[in-house]
Amino acid sequence: MTLQKNKRLLTKLEKVITTHSMSFWEIGFALQIIKEQQLYKLKYPTFREYLEKRWHMTVPAANKMIAATMTRAKILTNDALAKKIEKLPLGINFYHAVSKLPEDNQQQVVTQLLATNAPLTSYQVNQAGGNTRDPQYYVHLAYRNTINNIKKMVKDKNLKRFFVSASKTYGTSMQSEFVEDLKTLVTRLDV
Repeated sequence: MTLQKNKRLLTKLEKVITTHSMSFWEIGFALQIIKEQQLYKLKYPTFREYLEKRWHMTVPAANKMIAATMTRAKILTNDALAKKIEKLPLGINFYHAVSKLPEDNQQQVVTQLLATNAPLTSYQVNQAGGNTRDPQYYVHLAYRNTINNIKKMVKDKNLKRFFVSASKTYGTSMQSEFVEDLKTLVTRLDV
């Protein structure tokens, strides 16, 4: 590909990442292409630096998103599962858990879980795959991830811009909601 085509492709993919922040698979596909075709080199010397400076994202987080995206795509190649897409979760954790299963077992596990008519969770996938961690582990993991995200927010010089943009996108004052939720959390912690 020519340099000009690469620049256009990178711009297009970055727009996908910016405008599809609620659908991880769109972002995952974009990141996969940027990584595979090394389009990040148009702006940064390494994929790690590109992720950190452009998206405030770590390589493990990007790899998780890419793995979950590719797994979701494989699941949807099964016609029977594709017809039940509305019953499949929208969140990344379910697909990331499925991605850790042996590839030839993934569609079978999802089919079995769908047959239960219960909401699909990463915990169910882990149980089906033989990983029987206590559900509290996942709660603690979610808390650790949240704490790490808040630490990143503290360091983010563009945080105000995010809240302004998010408020325009979702028509609500996310900053006010976030601050109120933080106040509630602090009160619960007796800080």
